Amino acid sequence: MNMPIYIYYPMLIFSKMPSFIRTPIIRVILEFYLKKYIKLEVYNKEILEEMKGKPALYICNHLSNMDAILLNKVLKKNRVAFIAGVKLTRNIITYQVMQTVRTIKITPNTADVGAIKAAIDYLKKGGSILIFPEGTRSRVRSMIEAKPGFAVIASKANVPVVPIGIEGVDDIFPINDNDIGKEFFKKRGTAKITIGKPFYIDKQGENEDRDQWLRRITNDAMYRIAALVSPRYRGVYSKENAN
Repeated sequence: MNMPIYIYYPMLIFSKMPSFIRTPIIRVILEFYLKKYIKLEVYNKEILEEMKGKPALYICNHLSNMDAILLNKVLKKNRVAFIAGVKLTRNIITYQVMQTVRTIKITPNTADVGAIKAAIDYLKKGGSILIFPEGTRSRVRSMIEAKPGFAVIASKANVPVVPIGIEGVDDIFPINDNDIGKEFFKKRGTAKITIGKPFYIDKQGENEDRDQWLRRITNDAMYRIAALVSPRYRGVYSKENAN
């Protein structure tokens, strides 16, 4: 289903408004559609209560552009900023929707030193960061190989990592590879978010080089996420792929 005209054209109008007027209106519209289409189930919420006021790096699998909106709702008391790809700012619809959450923009598939430094600074000032380690939404609707950037940030900032598993959103708000701006709710359904136990990144071992260390800690973190989702979502991090 493409985005209805009665949503698309108001977005064009909103783009001309000052952000202090536009953003609250978009939040209200988003909340309306979230309630209409998504039944949200959150598990282990007590972990988020324990982490409130404490800087942390949250990591989650990535299935849909609606992931960040739902996670922002769940993490609203945890002062979270999202690491978001710059391409989201190039579309009039996704740009305005992303204005409703705190973001640190990053250029995907590059060593974006500026974005990494901004994330570390935000953590050191007491905020929290959420990263999708896979770097993009999974087109196969299950976990794909992650990139190690999140581990570098967590290690340098010396903050705990909190794994999160999300599922069901891919059925409700699927990917449109032809035009990201035409993505919209396809049907009603249940989105499940499960919070995992916080952990710290292991230090580099004496007998491993940097690449081996990054691979080990990245895999460890992603298997922790995989344990929080149903088997069909685990993809390359299913048990049969474990070393």
